[in-house]
Amino acid sequence: MAAGCVVIAADHPESAVDEVVDDADFLAAPTVDGVADVLERALNGERPPTDPVERARKFSWDRLRGMHWTRICHD
Repeated sequence: MAAGCVVIAADHPESAVDEVVDDADFLAAPTVDGVADVLERALNGERPPTDPVERARKFSWDRLRGMHWTRICHD
């Protein structure tokens, strides 16, 4: 996402990928048909409603490190 590339991720119930991707990229049913459908949409020019680069900035290592230390210091 940070590189501005389209990401297609499997929307699996035991994964938190939907929390990271949100609406900045595509979630596909974890099946061949599900991935093929989303891939076809992306190849036909469909883009996610949220800019993937903006979404990726919410997950920088610096930000995560700061959140980690904040939790340690306040617990």
